[in-house]
Amino acid sequence: MADYVYTTVPGKVKALLAKIRQVGIPPKATVQWLKTLGFSSSNDTTLLGVLKFVSLTDSTGVPTAAWTNYRGADYKSVLGDAIRRGYAELFSVYPDATGAARRTWIIFQHEFNRRKTGRHEDYRHI
Repeated sequence: MADYVYTTVPGKVKALLAKIRQVGIPPKATVQWLKTLGFSSSNDTTLLGVLKFVSLTDSTGVPTAAWTNYRGADYKSVLGDAIRRGYAELFSVYPDATGAARRTWIIFQHEFNRRKTGRHEDYRHI
């Protein structure tokens, strides 16, 4: 299975995504930009990798069209599409994950925990 980008501060993802919809579009998503939004912990920098992995930013941190679209009325759909693209291999293994947002979040958390602890859990039963 592919290596997936993750964050060491998963509890801050929701807050960051809310900020992206509230503030202006930066020329580049950087550590300094995160700090201006209040994400000043050294661990918060891992959030930038997640934004890149789901293509909200390009490889240099410049916001993409998906970032702009995420700020619109269809933000939930845009984010869902971005997550499914970024984690396409995971979704190919668990194709029904798209049917329920709660299941998708649980799978994401399990994958994060697997990377953090090294334990492989079978979460197909969820």
